[in-house]
Amino acid sequence: MNGWHVIIANSDLFVRGFFTTVLLLACSAFFSILLSIPFAFALNSNHAVFRIPAKAYTMTIRGFPALIQLFMVYYGLSQFDMIRDSWMWRFFSSALFCTLFVFTLNTVAYTGEILGGALREIPRGELEAGVSIGMSPLRLALSVQIPLMLRKALPQYNNEIVLLLHATALASAVTLLDLTGAAQRISMEHYIMLEPYLCAAAIYFVLTAILMRGFKFAERRWLAYLIK
Repeated sequence: MNGWHVIIANSDLFVRGFFTTVLLLACSAFFSILLSIPFAFALNSNHAVFRIPAKAYTMTIRGFPALIQLFMVYYGLSQFDMIRDSWMWRFFSSALFCTLFVFTLNTVAYTGEILGGALREIPRGELEAGVSIGMSPLRLALSVQIPLMLRKALPQYNNEIVLLLHATALASAVTLLDLTGAAQRISMEHYIMLEPYLCAAAIYFVLTAILMRGFKFAERRWLAYLIK
């Protein structure tokens, strides 16, 4: 049986890996953007009690590889009795939860910086206009700052989501069967190297292309006023 016949015979592994990869990407992106919005405001806060911890967090998370973070959470936390004997062990004993946890926290550090930069680029006149008509700080944030911040951050956020997609390949290091894990399993069980990884690479390429097209559509729709 040649390599491609093996791939066809084990296509169910790639189907399972595909759904795991998409699940990791979608959930990590969803939770990280929810956390990154208030995090961006903390990075730009005039109050040191918010700004300094936020900057320390981004420096810490961005300071070492996501794979090391994943190993520390999945393998490292198990050595602490206070974790194993608490309600938290129900979650941290799960490879899926640990992977989502690390990917979310990691992505928040990068997305928060992207949104924080976009927040600083909002023209001061637009904020002053909101204040002049009596908007409260919360109303100003919800109606003016957050929509403008998200729009301005779209091009850079596109790159972050593509990087997150590629980072999901790390999930196979903690026993999850994602696309890379499926390729690894087929390679080890059938002693073929090229075809499984070429198939996985092709699927990653298609997913990347879909994401980029989706973001380009979003940019044309919501950033049309910036396109000349």
